[in-house]
Amino acid sequence: MNKYKNDFKDIFQLTGVIITICLLSSDKFDLLKKALIFLWLGAIVLSFLDDMMFRFRLKKHEIRYPTINDISFKYSKRGFGLITLALSVLCWLWIEAFQEMAPIGIAAGVLIIIASMFDLPGGTMRFKSDNIKLSGIPEKIGKDSIKMIEIEESQIVLIDSSSKVLKQERLKLDPIAALAIEQFLTTGIGYKGIIKNKVR
Repeated sequence: MNKYKNDFKDIFQLTGVIITICLLSSDKFDLLKKALIFLWLGAIVLSFLDDMMFRFRLKKHEIRYPTINDISFKYSKRGFGLITLALSVLCWLWIEAFQEMAPIGIAAGVLIIIASMFDLPGGTMRFKSDNIKLSGIPEKIGKDSIKMIEIEESQIVLIDSSSKVLKQERLKLDPIAALAIEQFLTTGIGYKGIIKNKVR
């Protein structure tokens, strides 16, 4: 079922991108185009600020750690920023109809490039309302009901007292990252005995 949910999510996102491109290339719906551009720019700014809050240790109940997709995502993001910047400059110089929006595209491109240089690892774990939430997994698990936690190089496994299992896969943990996760969990749960760190 999760596979089909992800497929529907991808189709929905692709449809959204196609609709946005069609709107931006049309000379109609000017107000809607501007709203979409500012929403996009706002999302970039919020994502950058979120990363900065973590870097300045303002998110005490969250930890981030490496995944196998981090490098490719970082360079894809940087490439997207460069393309956005280049296209915006070209539009500003040679396409009169886009000159009003081009500076916004230039600012967005520069911001995306800067954000890619400060990109954080893609794996996330956070404590929220006595639950543990892992990035990429919709379900939560109560921290007081956890029976066992296993930390491996490629995955983190959480098992609760009802035998519910959550797996966060496609990780790339080294001993330093694994130890940081172990310490984070020990602090959050208050008990180390259920945590098995297999990354040594």
